[in-house]
Amino acid sequence: MDEQEFQNFLEEKIPLVSALKFELKKLDEFVSEGQLPLATNGNHRGSAFGGSLYTGLVLTCYSWLYGWLKAKGLDTSIVIQSANIEYLWEATDSLIRCQCKAPAGPQLKKFESWLQQKGKARLTLTSTILSQKSQTLATLSGQFVVFKKSSSENGA
Repeated sequence: MDEQEFQNFLEEKIPLVSALKFELKKLDEFVSEGQLPLATNGNHRGSAFGGSLYTGLVLTCYSWLYGWLKAKGLDTSIVIQSANIEYLWEATDSLIRCQCKAPAGPQLKKFESWLQQKGKARLTLTSTILSQKSQTLATLSGQFVVFKKSSSENGA
């Protein structure tokens, strides 16, 4: 699934994506990157609204995880269990960049093993808002829960 196919999927399944004008720019096994325009996500101070930043960061993590699972051929459902965000600086760039990097290999192997054995597993992902000068403006750490779909959910 390339970025445009996944963008279409997000817009169809999560209506808030269109309202925020969240756009997925990169999706591969190592990283996902998205962006939000400040014009539709700003606040009264001329910076990005915290709720838009939070949502952009969650969407970026979700995008990476969904893409990684699909590349592995796994049919799953993903939910976010919890997340913590730290706002470090105001985001004032016209395009707000969100990035999620893949977790370390051992963490992914353990996650995949649990998912295969138990049908459910948790994975902590981190995403960041980066300024045009690559300064970290906000960081989100989210716990995602993944469930393997049963054959009855797949229409079998």
